[in-house]
Amino acid sequence: MRVRAAIEPLEVRRLLSLPSSVFAQADDQYQLTIGASVPTTPLTSVQWGVTVPSPGTVVPDHFVLTLPSGPHSPVLFQMAITGQSQSLFRVEALESASGRVRTRWDMTSGARLTSYSQFTSGSTLYDSVSIQFSKMVETYFVPTPDGGADTATSFSWNFDPSSTGNSVPALATTFYMSTGADPGSTIEFTKGQLPLSSYSFTIDHPVGSPPSTTGFTFGAVGSVDCVPLLGKLLNGTILSEAVYLQRDVVGRPLVRTRFTGLFADQYSLFDTTADALPRTETFNYGPATAQTISYSYGPITGAMNAPVSNGWDFSLSAAFNPVPVSAFIFPPTEGVRNTPLGSVNIQFTHAVASLSLSAFSFEGLTSSGLTLTSSNGGLTWTLGNLAPQQTSDREYAVKLFSIGSGVTSGASALLGGAGIKWTLDTSPPALTGSAFGFFSSQALLFTFNENVGQSLSPTDLTLMNLTNSTTIPSGAMAVDYEETSNIAIFSFPGLAGGLLPDGSYRATINAAGVTDSAGNALAGGDAIYNFIWSQQTSGPDTAWVALNTDGTIVQVFLNSATPTFTAAKATLGTIVLNGGGGDDLFIVDLANGSPIPPDNLRVDGNASAGGGNTFLLAGKPALAESATFGPTAIAFSSSDGLGTIETANLEHPQFDGKGGDDNVNVIGGPPVAFPATQHLNNLALDSSTSASITPGGGTKPLVVRNLSLAAGANLDLADHELIVNYSGGSPIGSWTGSAYTGITGSIRSARTAGGAGISTSAGSGNFTVLGVAEASKARGITGGQTVLFAGETVDATTVLVKYTYGGDSNLDGKLNVDDYGRIDFNVPLGTNGWYNGDFNYDGKINVDDYGIIDFNVGIQGPAIGNGSAADATGAATMTMASSPSAELSALASPTSSSSAAVAVNPPAVSWTAMDWGSARRDEQSWTDLL
Repeated sequence: MRVRAAIEPLEVRRLLSLPSSVFAQADDQYQLTIGASVPTTPLTSVQWGVTVPSPGTVVPDHFVLTLPSGPHSPVLFQMAITGQSQSLFRVEALESASGRVRTRWDMTSGARLTSYSQFTSGSTLYDSVSIQFSKMVETYFVPTPDGGADTATSFSWNFDPSSTGNSVPALATTFYMSTGADPGSTIEFTKGQLPLSSYSFTIDHPVGSPPSTTGFTFGAVGSVDCVPLLGKLLNGTILSEAVYLQRDVVGRPLVRTRFTGLFADQYSLFDTTADALPRTETFNYGPATAQTISYSYGPITGAMNAPVSNGWDFSLSAAFNPVPVSAFIFPPTEGVRNTPLGSVNIQFTHAVASLSLSAFSFEGLTSSGLTLTSSNGGLTWTLGNLAPQQTSDREYAVKLFSIGSGVTSGASALLGGAGIKWTLDTSPPALTGSAFGFFSSQALLFTFNENVGQSLSPTDLTLMNLTNSTTIPSGAMAVDYEETSNIAIFSFPGLAGGLLPDGSYRATINAAGVTDSAGNALAGGDAIYNFIWSQQTSGPDTAWVALNTDGTIVQVFLNSATPTFTAAKATLGTIVLNGGGGDDLFIVDLANGSPIPPDNLRVDGNASAGGGNTFLLAGKPALAESATFGPTAIAFSSSDGLGTIETANLEHPQFDGKGGDDNVNVIGGPPVAFPATQHLNNLALDSSTSASITPGGGTKPLVVRNLSLAAGANLDLADHELIVNYSGGSPIGSWTGSAYTGITGSIRSARTAGGAGISTSAGSGNFTVLGVAEASKARGITGGQTVLFAGETVDATTVLVKYTYGGDSNLDGKLNVDDYGRIDFNVPLGTNGWYNGDFNYDGKINVDDYGIIDFNVGIQGPAIGNGSAADATGAATMTMASSPSAELSALASPTSSSSAAVAVNPPAVSWTAMDWGSARRDEQSWTDLL
């Protein structure tokens, strides 16, 4: 098993009471703001420091910044020239990922630029400025565990010697200690350890002179815990003692160096975004004494051998080598456990006669009720009765600090602290999610609420193909674990192409083999996930997904009249269907309810033979469904259930609601086709989407109550009708003087704007087009009267759109005296609209419109429908049976539907050959007839 470890920051120690978010990170960013003069501007580097020649005398350096040259450059140039002070210079360090402010430096009290320079590095021009100031406020922001507002810790200092009111947090309030078993170094002060990124100590002994030292220097990753040391440095405080510690890979001391009488004489901070290191804060101390101690351990028992030490007093030029009394706490194994820790043993290198609970610090515990007993003549002390206080799952710690603890052996004080930290975890891991499908490859994914990666192997998964009662060998599987998200990924490299055979599967995670780092087994027993998978064939396939008649079994029919794969609806997790190389047809039938499992159906048509892959969502007769078609998914819902179909490589999505007063939204993806008569409550097409009625196949109007077409959307009626049964104001639209609005405007737009609007792909110039009229006018009805149109009952509040001949004003599918009557009547009235004779939708009735009807009347073919019950040839319907309906498959097939298209083409007639005079009717005679 491969374990992918999370990426750790540079400072990896787990510090008690000190979260990693405290520390500066390598990718932190910096920015500068100078009041309103220089808006927030990114920085490349920051640098600052102080020198302390003698206690109480502090000489601050200038704050030096570099930044890429830009619009701010002339402003900085001018500030340096004039030397004018500014009210505020603000520098901030930001977390790169979140933009959260980590540290802020505010420089006030007459702060000004003392220098400005430009230089190039590579091909980039940079500015460099130095800021002189008298007062600085440094603020660190630490996130709170509950996600509330950050906790701010501020340091303020006025470098004017006469100033008062400076504030620095006390070091003694920290009580943190590095207790992890990782190698590294720390510096220990009273009640705290600071993790180090660098350390050096030098002794010089020239000939004829006594030994001396330039002091020791250490660097720490920038954090709020550097602030107390900086405050003591600025105050001229002499620290009584500090202990440097280097540890081995299991956390045991290797080398300690004790310093006493510490005077700090220098401090600096520096960071640049050009390297891979975080901001470093560096301190230099001059000690009065130094003592170095080395430790070794028995190769078999691991017991500590007698330490070896040497030291020197630089102020007295004399030996300084007190007995190095050291301590370490057992059990040495730290980490996560599922039972409370009862006691810990403190082993000293020299006998300790007295040890009190007040010498210890705790996390998650108090001294109340604890016991402390000694053995081995004071070499070992046992801190007991810890278990009763460990009542909740959390981190616990016991810490023994050396400096100020009062622990002695004879005349020698304890050298270096010790600590142990553990986490109580009694909660078993739980499976929070399962999934199957194609990701980077075919795989089963199991998500846990905590890390169980170290316990997992392929043998922990039992994968059975229920279709043929075979089990996938564990040797054919591999498991990969993502620690950051706690997801186990089971793949199948031992199978052909890494793919499972087709089938209905049951995947079982065996609980006994899955444990967290504390040893807790998986909660709830074995975890089961069921799924159906099919790769299909390389030819054209038909896959039909539906529930059985009682709605309890999901059935997948693959090129078969009987179910190929089945699974109980109550326990099925997902279905994944992959098409092969043919033009495939996928059908989801909702006649008995939704067959889509909780984790969706995934359909990928893959390559096709050229005609494209088709998907049909078939509704339940007389039940209202809502369906949304998007670029990668189709979602639906109804009172019978809901579901999501994830889609890929499906060129021909279709919807047949079976007359349920449905809602269809198209928000993206390929055009959505309606293969049969639809009764919709709402049809909404988002911008640049399209829908269509499949051409041919008899009369199959699109009946809607509410129609919404966004800009760029297209509705193609082909050779069929649109019936808009509205309430309130009519959506037919009107002429504004320059354009039509409403449905009429959409038809005109499709004729003139390249397809956006309501169009017909079956049209031919002005010969066969879309006409539009109010039913009240085209059929002469009012009030509650109704008539049949395209096999549908319509009333007076209905807009009719019909594929018909140019000039068919009343939408009866033919050109005759009725249509001439309409145009002749309206031509002198200055009206407009298709019903009144505006057959080219230009807003006026004139010779152009007469040209259309006169040209078409003599060459028209049979009536295109007749607007009556005879138009209703019967849309294809499906009755649920135990096998897929051939009628439904034929209905969805792009080949069968396209071949049934009705093409009405005009004969080859030349305008010049027309007898215009004989074709023209006498306008007055038609008026007389009316």
